[in-house]
Amino acid sequence: MRTDRQASDADGVAARARPRTSGLRRGGVVVALAVVAAAAPVLAGRLLGQPSTTTTVVVEGVAVVGRPAPRVELPGLRGGRVRLADLRGRPVVLNFWASWCPPCLAEMPEFQRVHRRLGDRVAFLGVNQRDQAQAAERLARSSGVTYPLALDAAGRAFDAFGGLGMPTTVLIGADGTVADIVSGQLDETLLRERIRSVLGVS
Repeated sequence: MRTDRQASDADGVAARARPRTSGLRRGGVVVALAVVAAAAPVLAGRLLGQPSTTTTVVVEGVAVVGRPAPRVELPGLRGGRVRLADLRGRPVVLNFWASWCPPCLAEMPEFQRVHRRLGDRVAFLGVNQRDQAQAAERLARSSGVTYPLALDAAGRAFDAFGGLGMPTTVLIGADGTVADIVSGQLDETLLRERIRSVLGVS
């Protein structure tokens, strides 16, 4: 027969020999929750038709005519990154558009014609704001626009440039200074006149 002490010692050895799974289970649950939390924004973006790269949007500053333009870095509609600062050295036509904006649909082919006419003398950048990526891609294809396009799902750049209505077009000098902010639709003639009078390019 085992004495009480022997029985106690044997139970202690058995307890130490048993695998400790509760800590592992808790650790596994924590890791799983962390993975789900990290993936949630990406999954939500895909369900809403917005790219996960919206988290890489950088907008710093507020636009004031006569002052340097805000820093803007956005995911490109066709991939890569679009940085407003990379266009410095040439006058810039910055146009905010969206698929849900009928005047935007009407003016984009007009902007493309002016872009083709002026060539490298003026840089064009179209920023799609508060829109779904798939709808933006369809409009870009149907409009025939070839100049760079960027995505701003939360409209941060639009807000930084003081956008009040859609479409909004910003003219920026070659030195990076905001020269003019136009709210409303522009056709080819009006856009060329603005570029000539404000940016000095005809």
